[in-house]
Amino acid sequence: MAKKSIRITIDEPLLAQLDETARLLNITRSALVQEVLKKSLAQFRRSQLAEVDAAGYLRMPVQPFEIAEWETEQAWGEEWNAEK
Repeated sequence: MAKKSIRITIDEPLLAQLDETARLLNITRSALVQEVLKKSLAQFRRSQLAEVDAAGYLRMPVQPFEIAEWETEQAWGEEWNAEK
């Protein structure tokens, strides 16, 4: 994948943390920033999808019959007891 050089402004204490972490991981500053951004953007996307799901369930709540027909599939045929 083609890469593009960008310029950003960053606080000195944060830059020091970035450099220290990159040094500890034995990777470049650029590689660390890319990895952190990938993870942060993926987490942001997951949270957006969770919000969309929640809004969907508020608009169309699960109906009791939808749960009831799967309850028998969850039965394992024995009662669980924490004391066993």
